[in-house]
Amino acid sequence: MMTAMKNHMDMSIIVPTNRPLGKVESSLLNMCGLAASLGAEVIVSDNRGDELKTRALRSMFGGSYYVSPEPESVGNHSFAMSKSKTRFSWLLHDDDWISDLGGSLPCSIPDDFVGICPTIILASPPTGVYGIRNFDLCHDDPLARIRAYGAQSNGANSLFFAIWETELAQNIAIVNKLHPCPAGYQDWAMIQAMLAEGKVLSIDKLGYRYNNNNWYGPDAAVQEEIQSLMRRAHLPIELAERMGELRVLDLVCFLGRGRGYKQPISERYHVLNDILSKLITNYQGDQIAVYIDQILDRIRQLDPDAGNRYQRYIEQSLRTPQLEDAL
Repeated sequence: MMTAMKNHMDMSIIVPTNRPLGKVESSLLNMCGLAASLGAEVIVSDNRGDELKTRALRSMFGGSYYVSPEPESVGNHSFAMSKSKTRFSWLLHDDDWISDLGGSLPCSIPDDFVGICPTIILASPPTGVYGIRNFDLCHDDPLARIRAYGAQSNGANSLFFAIWETELAQNIAIVNKLHPCPAGYQDWAMIQAMLAEGKVLSIDKLGYRYNNNNWYGPDAAVQEEIQSLMRRAHLPIELAERMGELRVLDLVCFLGRGRGYKQPISERYHVLNDILSKLITNYQGDQIAVYIDQILDRIRQLDPDAGNRYQRYIEQSLRTPQLEDAL
């Protein structure tokens, strides 16, 4: 089926914000200008608690500006996303920069497409612009989409900043909010779960500059950033050495989530089995529950509370008898 767009893109630009007004005003004005040309709405969710900023942004955005009740960034992201009513949503940071590249927009998008990929410009302070990414993932087979993205991404998960179908993005955000270490290292599992649900269309109209700061540099710097995430989440920093195991838990939660999915559990379970077979030596699909228990036991050996938090994350994310039976 083909779905006509309500406006040029049937899209909302979602911007959770916490930075001071002076550091975000130019970026937000840039987003407003592009949104106006698309017939899209900019939704701003602000958790800074600054009255001057509130007055300025309420004057700029009117009823699409919200004072967020969520103090943490992941909660603010989920709150902002919950306000979108359009088919697609583009979640951006409050200092991101987007541009009109002069290309064309689709007038309709088939229902089996869950994402739209703008031209993504990769940049970092040490090197400036170092790459251009544009992903057209139209394979019918979800595993083919996931493999194609893995081959084309070259280590930078830039599809994380694509435009996603709102209902899918909202439900992925719910699972992410349950995560013991939110806003951290689970972005690859999130994207693989999204690609399992449908295709991604490439367009040449919109450009997004992805400043890949935190994860650019030597392995030691990346490891230090992961340890910092663990500290902020009140988790043992030793978990930074177990990223492969933690990714297994994330894949189970995002692919097996109990709501907001298009594909049947059997299809998502097939995708999960294939991905985990690449991550776990001598993997057996009927032993997922055993692998999960082993990982949770090892986390508990480091920190019993952390193990319990990860177990709750799994239980609250799934909440679906079909997957619980499969596991």
